[in-house]
Amino acid sequence: MTKEAVADFFTRAVFAAFDEEASARTRMFVVSIWFQGCLMIEPSDVEAAFHVLRQKVRGCLTAAHQPRAAILTDIYSLAMVEPVRPVWGRALRAFLDEYCLQLSPGQHLVARFNHAPVFSTGTTPMVVEAFKRVIAEQGQLAGFQPNVAESREEALAMLLKLRVQASSQSSPGNDATRPL
Repeated sequence: MTKEAVADFFTRAVFAAFDEEASARTRMFVVSIWFQGCLMIEPSDVEAAFHVLRQKVRGCLTAAHQPRAAILTDIYSLAMVEPVRPVWGRALRAFLDEYCLQLSPGQHLVARFNHAPVFSTGTTPMVVEAFKRVIAEQGQLAGFQPNVAESREEALAMLLKLRVQASSQSSPGNDATRPL
């Protein structure tokens, strides 16, 4: 695939938008990010996806005159092969450092969720818990907060909890605690 074709694919597969409902509920400026059929196979895929994501999030921030946002991400249609995970992790860290509100350096106001059920009704609770542990462990190994929620509602509750935590721990001028 040519570089132009890859860029065009990710332009159509990576989405970011101001999330009015999440912003009202959390009293923070929230940008929602979602993917449509994104499979990262090569490091160049990660580079192209984050180039598009930066453009789209920057557009949301500029339109609202905001320097940063809390980020709510649906990871349902995002997948990657094992060799590109470290590349993705570094790109994600740089992206969050640049665009995401922070509680403290390296602790971002971001929540991830999977909008579709990952498990069938026949899946045992033990398998579900094992899968959650694997997700949390992978996130911690990459240096991220272990906050992959099972639903949008749970992810919004996480963002609100993080905001309340920031309010109780920081000074009045902290961007993370400034209401909309």
